[in-house]
Amino acid sequence: MAMDSSNSQTLEVVIKLIEAAADKDDGVREAVCSSLRKLAKKYPNDVLQYAMSYRKKHPKISNTHLLALLTLMEQICQEHLHSITVEGVRQLVSFTIEEMTRNPEYLPDTQLRASGMLVALGHKHCIEVMDGLVLKLQPGVLPHWAVLHTLADLAAANPYGLVPFVKATLGTLLPMLGAARSDAMRQAFAFALGRLSEAVLEYLAGLSSAPDPTVRADAFAAEVGAAYDVLATAWLGSRDLRVLSPVLAALGPMLALQGANRIREQAPRLIPTLLALYKRGCEPLPVTQCLAAVLQCVFENAPEAIETLLDVLVPALFDQICPLPDYAQPQTVKNHFEALRCFDHVARSHPSRLAEAILQLLRNNNERERARAMLVTAHLVGSSERLLGANTVDLVAGLHALPPETGNKAKKALLKAVVALAYRGHLVGAAGVHFIHFLVYSCCQQSDKAGNDDGEEFARTCASTLFLLASTVPAVEQILWPLLLHCLLQPKYTVAAGDLARCLAHLATHRAESGPNKLPIQTSKAASGGENLSDAELPPSPEAVLTRCLALLGAPLERNRGQSLLAFLQRYAASVNRLLPPLWEQRIPELLHHLEALGSDDDSQHRDHVWEDLLLEFVAATLTEIDQSAWALSLGSTLLAQYNNTPTQLTAERAALSKCLALAASHASDAGLLKRSLDALLGGARLHTAEESEAIGRAVGLLSRRHLAPVLARLDVLQKEEATLRRSSGRLLGIGWRGGGGGEANADRACLTLASCYGQVAMEAPATDLLPALEAGPVSWLLHTLSTAKDGPLKQVVLQALGCVAEGLHPNRSSSPLGLSKRADVLAQVLSQLKSQNIAVMTVTLQVTTSFLKLPPALNTEDRIAVLRVSFEEVFGSLFLTTKEQAVEREGGESLSDDHATSSLLSALGALTQALLLASTTPAVLDDVFSLLEPWLIVRSPSQRAAALSVLNGALQCYVANMKFSCEAPSRFGQTGLMLGRVVPRCTDPSMEVRRLAVGTVRLILGLAARYEGRLGADNDLVSILSGVQNNIQTCEPAQLFHATTDLAQALSQTLPPLQLLPFVDSLLDGLKDTTDSGAAGASVVLTAVLKVKGGELYHQVAPILGTIVRHAGSTNCPQTQQGAVRAVLALAKHHPKAVVGALLLQPLPFDQAVQECWRVIARDNTLASDVMDQLLRLIQGPLYEERSGHGPPIAVLMPLAAVAALRPLLLEPALQQFANQHFPDLFSALLTSAACYIGVAPPVHIPNNSGQETYGVVPNRNAYRLIPDWVARESLKALLLSVHFDQVAEALIRCCHPEPPGSLETFTEIVPHLARTLCKVSPSLLPRLVNSLNHYISSSFEPQRAAVASFFAELIAAQAGGQLLLLEGILSSLLSCLGDPSALVRRLCLRGVGATAALPPEQRARHAEQVLAALVRGLDEPDPLEAMHGLAAVLPVTDNVALLRGVTVAVALRVRPLFERDNPAERAAALRLFGELAQAGAHADRDKERSVALVEQVHGALVPLLLHLHDSDSNVIRASKFALRQSSPLLGATQTNAMVQGHLIDAGNLHYEEFATDLARTLARELPDQVAQFVSCALSYTRGGSPSLRGDAALLAGLLCGSMASNSDSSIDATRTRLVQLLHDDSSFVRAKAAQSLSCLFVN
Repeated sequence: MAMDSSNSQTLEVVIKLIEAAADKDDGVREAVCSSLRKLAKKYPNDVLQYAMSYRKKHPKISNTHLLALLTLMEQICQEHLHSITVEGVRQLVSFTIEEMTRNPEYLPDTQLRASGMLVALGHKHCIEVMDGLVLKLQPGVLPHWAVLHTLADLAAANPYGLVPFVKATLGTLLPMLGAARSDAMRQAFAFALGRLSEAVLEYLAGLSSAPDPTVRADAFAAEVGAAYDVLATAWLGSRDLRVLSPVLAALGPMLALQGANRIREQAPRLIPTLLALYKRGCEPLPVTQCLAAVLQCVFENAPEAIETLLDVLVPALFDQICPLPDYAQPQTVKNHFEALRCFDHVARSHPSRLAEAILQLLRNNNERERARAMLVTAHLVGSSERLLGANTVDLVAGLHALPPETGNKAKKALLKAVVALAYRGHLVGAAGVHFIHFLVYSCCQQSDKAGNDDGEEFARTCASTLFLLASTVPAVEQILWPLLLHCLLQPKYTVAAGDLARCLAHLATHRAESGPNKLPIQTSKAASGGENLSDAELPPSPEAVLTRCLALLGAPLERNRGQSLLAFLQRYAASVNRLLPPLWEQRIPELLHHLEALGSDDDSQHRDHVWEDLLLEFVAATLTEIDQSAWALSLGSTLLAQYNNTPTQLTAERAALSKCLALAASHASDAGLLKRSLDALLGGARLHTAEESEAIGRAVGLLSRRHLAPVLARLDVLQKEEATLRRSSGRLLGIGWRGGGGGEANADRACLTLASCYGQVAMEAPATDLLPALEAGPVSWLLHTLSTAKDGPLKQVVLQALGCVAEGLHPNRSSSPLGLSKRADVLAQVLSQLKSQNIAVMTVTLQVTTSFLKLPPALNTEDRIAVLRVSFEEVFGSLFLTTKEQAVEREGGESLSDDHATSSLLSALGALTQALLLASTTPAVLDDVFSLLEPWLIVRSPSQRAAALSVLNGALQCYVANMKFSCEAPSRFGQTGLMLGRVVPRCTDPSMEVRRLAVGTVRLILGLAARYEGRLGADNDLVSILSGVQNNIQTCEPAQLFHATTDLAQALSQTLPPLQLLPFVDSLLDGLKDTTDSGAAGASVVLTAVLKVKGGELYHQVAPILGTIVRHAGSTNCPQTQQGAVRAVLALAKHHPKAVVGALLLQPLPFDQAVQECWRVIARDNTLASDVMDQLLRLIQGPLYEERSGHGPPIAVLMPLAAVAALRPLLLEPALQQFANQHFPDLFSALLTSAACYIGVAPPVHIPNNSGQETYGVVPNRNAYRLIPDWVARESLKALLLSVHFDQVAEALIRCCHPEPPGSLETFTEIVPHLARTLCKVSPSLLPRLVNSLNHYISSSFEPQRAAVASFFAELIAAQAGGQLLLLEGILSSLLSCLGDPSALVRRLCLRGVGATAALPPEQRARHAEQVLAALVRGLDEPDPLEAMHGLAAVLPVTDNVALLRGVTVAVALRVRPLFERDNPAERAAALRLFGELAQAGAHADRDKERSVALVEQVHGALVPLLLHLHDSDSNVIRASKFALRQSSPLLGATQTNAMVQGHLIDAGNLHYEEFATDLARTLARELPDQVAQFVSCALSYTRGGSPSLRGDAALLAGLLCGSMASNSDSSIDATRTRLVQLLHDDSSFVRAKAAQSLSCLFVN
């Protein structure tokens, strides 16, 4: 296996790599092993040989190193098995066995790798492997555990190759079994014996393709039997699970290899032993698996052998069944199914005994045991029914006889059994009825009190199962139809009604499709049905089914049962009456549509009322359609019977039944049914809840439509009995009270029912008969009850009844007006209920009051004011609270913060107010309403403000709609100004609802004033403006809100009556101190607009108005209010001019909002603005900061900085746009250079001492510490740009200063080019004047000013000065003259401008080419040559002077190549791109001549670094390297290399570096064989320095290039190999990994 001399170098490489496999880094070890595997592709035998040799020479290597080598050798054996020589196999077997058995201890990491190597070899060389293993199987000497493990794995991997050795191997191992005393050895022996037995069984199963088809099981019976005896008798009792598991796994296949007699003999011994293991607490899964294998073997060969063990075996198997398998524990679930497999084996031979055991277990009292029996029954019925035979009937009977199950385990098990029986056709007779009842009952199961949802989940499962049976198992249809109908009628199954109806709907459809005879109409049962077989033979009567469905439809959304019930009724119509199908086909889909819509209605009360009306309409239509008194009587009797039998807790069902009963009794016209119905409805009045009372009242009201006299007579009786009960606390209606709480509580409940009945009777009964019947007794009784009631719900019901009385007496219901003599008493008593502070009671109180106010006659003034005052105070003061602490739960369980409840209360209050206005529509009444509401318009609570405005809005609407003019009526409305002034602040209220109401109120007030002034028609302009305000004011955007408020103010100014101006302004001034900031701001906006229009009319009131505005503006904290106040001052000043401009420059810096607003006021004055701007510009052009004597930053001079700050608010004003345009160059230059100078400058904290000559006074200002001078200058510069509409330039300034402002002068100079470029685009005509202004600063003594100008000029050259080429000459001269500036920053910026000349026209470039190139080449010697490189890269491609190019290309190349390795990635990228441009320029200069040898040499020398930088960490460097390679590769003279570079190095592409480098190395070796050695040497030089990634890539590239050489010179290979071997010890793991990878490339590429 030794290599020849030509490959002797490989030996050292392999050895070094094997040594490197000891590296501590996982990545390096992986790379080393990968490299060795790569070498093994060409030299598999050699690599294996060297690995074995290394291991033999170094017996004490680390476990990590050894594991890496063994893993490598195992992988090579698996991948190159067919390439290994026979001699090599023998050596490997010997080495591996020796390595595997070297250490007797248990070392699985290394020993299993060695074992795996033997198994891999054994796939082809099983004989050689077994020859080696047999040597380790010496008689009398216990083998190494790994030897046994290898035998076992080899038997599984190659059974055909191993079976010939099994008999001899067993013969050797058998004598050692007794000596194996340790658990580890026993585990290994058992594992090996089991695998060997399985191999023999697999061999026998595939005899047709086996090498020796004459092999028989009896050939191994003796040896296997002997081993089996040891395992079954001695080792099976081990306490160690690691031993017991392989022993159990081995016993099954070992027993299968023995004959029937032997099996018959051993089974009775083995099975009890296995069963005993369960009791020892062993892991059950291995035992059950072994038991299943043994039972399979026994029942295939000697089933009678275990007949005597069934009594023990079957209970033990039952213990392994899990009633509720937990799939989170897979071992338990697997054991469960293995036990079921055992039951299959038992059922195959002893079905009767097994059935008897199951029946006995079903009779067990333990729920868990019964559940196990049910699960086994379900399994056997589903999978082994043919084996059970007649025993299935007994099992069904046993399940039928079970007591009702309460536990979920037993229920789920029974459910599985029921499903299995149903699908096998055993769900018949009494047992079938029983099981169906079980399913229906289980559908009603709910979660327990502890919140456990298992019950509901099981109920859903049962419901799905029931529907599945009804829809997929035709055999159960005949039993399901009548039985489910009976169940539907039983109240105890109410919860499952939807599921039952769903099944019945499907069954009804199927029976109807099968034929008319399938759907019986005549039935024998009337109502409830039963659970025995005879009761379920026939369905109940259709009337009973219809009645039950109507009852359930009283709550259709309960468990979503409504849709299923309606679908069932639609298919059941023909069974009810032959006349109904057409009607129900029309009505029921409509009900379904309404039901879907009601499901999305959040208002449960409204939803219930709507559904109730729809359902009653459906019932009435059904009665009308049939129109048979007998059928109505029958239906009414059935309804009455079910009503009496329905439990009281089913409130919704009883309510629906009661109303349907009333309709049926009315249609039947039977006195007996009417009396029984009234007795049933009112007989339990003392026990009715509030919901029941409401339903009873509705039913009695329906009865009173046709039977008013009997109903009132029955209610009188109930009234007397209630009085008796309250007096005596004894009996009501002759039924003794047995509850707790006393007779008074019973009387209250009876009062609820009685009051509800009176109210509904008043609403439903004929109006002509109503007043005499009600005023005589019911009204007095209701008032008495209201005065004595202590319960909130009772008060509410009584009030509602009184409201119904008022509605019943309303003039609209009768041709003649009906008056109520006791109205004053009723109103007084009703209004007293407002003090209850119960929202529901208060709402009903207001509604009832409104109803009584509509009755004649109208109230007088005192009573009207009293009613309003009480209503407003109680509602606003008690309900709409201002703090969360006050929002507590009130009586009746309703929160005061309930939006729906308060909305209802507010609506009721508005209705009451409007009713009073309708009674007397005069200004006096409206004034009373507004006077009482005015205090509530300015409170802090938004709920109170919204409520007051809502009431006022409704009152105004009512007044405007109903006002009438007469001679005696007032001719004008004197409250217009006051009302508008109070309402206007609400138009900008924080609450959007308040805004909406306020704008509507303003519109109403203006319309009302216009009506009084004689303008009856609507002003279209005013309507349009207010409509726009209404739409736009509902916003949070300040600008939009301002515009909407301004529009509102304009509308007010145009329409406000002159006499109302002063009251309106006074009210608005009060609005400036509104409780809300937004309200005050809105008042200021409206005030400004009004003063602009009508300020001239207020000459005598200027002083007080102005004083008030200034006072409120200074005291408010709202900026919007302050701004509005200042604008109001300006508006007033335009009418009455005064001097408003002062010494603002001396105000403390930074200027506050008020001062800035004053500057804006000045800017609006054209005569003053020009002089102010000239003065400020002169200040800015002076000295900007003072140098400090210490080491701190310079300090800004106060006055220039204040002037710069003042420019911002001034320039932002449009009035100064013309001035800014005229003086833009001077302003821009001054502000730009100021911004540069102020960077790093401290604010003027130290105040100078003013002399008497100065006209300025300075106030010390501590807030100046917060001032940032450069920010102030930038903001003013931005304001200038915005003023002249250079928005793009301003956006460039903002974008460059975001997210952080420039913190240094260098950063600021990066911002200036953006401004210059944008200015060239926006306004190139300004550039000459601008350059002239900036030239004054190019020689400034301040470095920041020179730098800013240089940066600006550089960008002007790049942008070609907006096309003004003549201007560029002077700019370029200025920049060239500054190349000697002492500031490195200024020089760098000048080089940037010089490099930008590449964009100039050719003629201009040619004139300055020599100067430009010379300056840029000198710039390469700068400490920061980045700008010079960028400039050269731009200038070289556009330079046409060939002689000039020849003179600089090589010189520049020599200077730029060292820059490839700069630390700054930007410099590396620039150098690489410049080299590419040099190569292109050189090729261009010599395109007509031979290429420059010197330039080609530079390309050869740069090729390796260019390739290395293709894998740089920076993406820009990678792109630059790609560019340089694409430009320089044509100079190599290698066609294929050039094509490969051009095709693969795409800028946007993702390069696979190693693949590309490999292919390129091969191509270079073919095309440039003479240069490869130079490339290798260059690559090796990069391995000695630089970043780890560069050194690693250089190592890989050197290996690829060296390995690709056509004629490998020994010197090149030796140098490369030596260096790469050295790199295996590099500090960087990346370099070590790449070196290892590269070493393999030297020999296999």
